Amino acid sequence: MRSFIWVACLLASALISCKNKEKTAAAPGQNPAATESAATSTDQKRTLVLSYERTACFGTCPVYKMSLYSDGYATYEGRIHTPYIGPHEGKFDPETVESITALIREQGYKNWKANYESMATDLPSRILTINLDGANQKIVDGGGEAPEGLRSVERELEKNIGQVNWRLMKAK
Repeated sequence: MRSFIWVACLLASALISCKNKEKTAAAPGQNPAATESAATSTDQKRTLVLSYERTACFGTCPVYKMSLYSDGYATYEGRIHTPYIGPHEGKFDPETVESITALIREQGYKNWKANYESMATDLPSRILTINLDGANQKIVDGGGEAPEGLRSVERELEKNIGQVNWRLMKAK
């Protein structure tokens, strides 16, 4: 009986190994290195520009995180009280990406403090992480005395997030 189980395990292992090779093999007549370099070149062009997150409050505040990339590709993870729950992906127009990054620069993001907290404990926070001009800056707006420039960027992001055609991402 033990030898039967041993042989069955070996067979299952061999079948799984063959199946994995099929998934990674290139199409007939296609160079496997070309397939790999095409995927890499897309990833190299796509760099994270910013992420914007809204946290929970004691009410029905929307809770989500959106990440925007240089080519307009975006991901959205809706957690609660949003029209889209779960992982989604979408596309911003290139002009919109340029407009948002220009607004961030115009509003003087390099002069913003890292934290604008409030004494109130039930307010949601807005967390903006910016990757521009070779710098990475994280700003937490907890409802405190944040500059109007930061608030205008937040409003612009929220407006544009609402205009994207978000599609549910398939599990990998």
